[in-house]
Amino acid sequence: MQSAAQLLTAYLDTRYDVRLPGGRRACLRIGESVPEPVREWVGRDWPLLCISACNPHSQRLSPTANRIRTRQLLRVIQADGHRTLHGVGHVPGQVWREASIFVAAVSTHQADELAREFEQKAIVMADEGKCVRLRLLAEPLWQAMAEKTFADWAGQ
Repeated sequence: MQSAAQLLTAYLDTRYDVRLPGGRRACLRIGESVPEPVREWVGRDWPLLCISACNPHSQRLSPTANRIRTRQLLRVIQADGHRTLHGVGHVPGQVWREASIFVAAVSTHQADELAREFEQKAIVMADEGKCVRLRLLAEPLWQAMAEKTFADWAGQ
């Protein structure tokens, strides 16, 4: 199991790639601006959420189990009428890849509920005109985060 510091490093190093309509792709990074093609897709439907259902509580599951969880998450999100795009999180130079879903117009409260329901320690969010942020749901991660400029705590 990774330490809180190792998990934070992984989250901060991750590139959150998204497949846009028309076959275009874009990449979100913590602390950077939302790329123009993603801003165009979001339009006025902020905030933007990037969430995964894979590997709950950072415990590695089989590819099949992760695909099932991703489909369940997508059904829950689409049942609420949100627009979605598919994406993948990855760290350059590493083999790890994790499916993610980008969601427009989801409130922070809704995002936190989804993250808790699908047992995620962190999610990625962006508001119009602001940098991409890491939203932490596990207190050890928040405590280990030295520089909190691009992070939020979703503590209860």
